Amino acid sequence: MARQRGKAHTIRQIAVDTNPLAGPQLDGQVGAPARLEAITVGALDSAKPAYQPTVKDLPADERPRERLLEHGAGVLRSSELIAIILGSGLRGQPVTRVAENLLQRFSGLGGLLRAPISELCQVPGIGSARAAELKAALELGRRISVEQPEERPQIRSPADVAALVQVEMEALEAEQFRVVLLES
Repeated sequence: MARQRGKAHTIRQIAVDTNPLAGPQLDGQVGAPARLEAITVGALDSAKPAYQPTVKDLPADERPRERLLEHGAGVLRSSELIAIILGSGLRGQPVTRVAENLLQRFSGLGGLLRAPISELCQVPGIGSARAAELKAALELGRRISVEQPEERPQIRSPADVAALVQVEMEALEAEQFRVVLLES
């Protein structure tokens, strides 16, 4: 019996009856038909995943970086923006799939912002260098969003207050209480 590297496989013989109404019989049973098929149990587990095209394989107008250059960053999905930051994927897994896995595992951009680098590094394709690049880009985005505007914001409704503090507060790991004092 030949073994493939890495995984042990067992071979079992199952009798195949030419009668479509009869079920399969295990080898050695009385009345087992003469024709046998060998089935490798576990072989499907080690099968190679289907080919996934890399970003280079995509038409130019579907590549994230080219779309950003042509149409601006606003038209890209978050996964495409992350793919641009990461640069490349894994063997057999395009960078766009790695980016989608990150967003799914951490429940979006807010989760990525809050995730420690050690947890990011547990994702296949993300090492400490890529995790640091990603965290730096996310932190820049957070800082821009909380930067104080040059003019004083106008508060006319509770929604205005929420818009003022929401982006900064959603990245917090612990609950905080904030007070907004208004002049009339």
